[in-house]
Amino acid sequence: MNKEEIIFRVHYDIRPDRDKYFGKCINLDGVYVEGDTKKETRLLLREAIKVHLQTLVINNLPIPKEIISVESFQSEVPMYSHHKTTEAMEVAVV
Repeated sequence: MNKEEIIFRVHYDIRPDRDKYFGKCINLDGVYVEGDTKKETRLLLREAIKVHLQTLVINNLPIPKEIISVESFQSEVPMYSHHKTTEAMEVAVV
């Protein structure tokens, strides 16, 4: 059985927090991580976002409207312009 992969684009923010880094997904409530380095925090955040999105998909729960499938992404449309300090990542969900 082939599983279809859906790729979502989400926005996140990573900031120093004392001697660690704190990361959160702007588009998903409750998705926060802490890491020793910015790189580790980004990896942990990617995994947390993936698990959260997989849970939504598996349980047929709505994906927040701020998160889009990359297939429907139109690059000429500015996205999340009010989040000027955030970065974007693409997360694949099976």
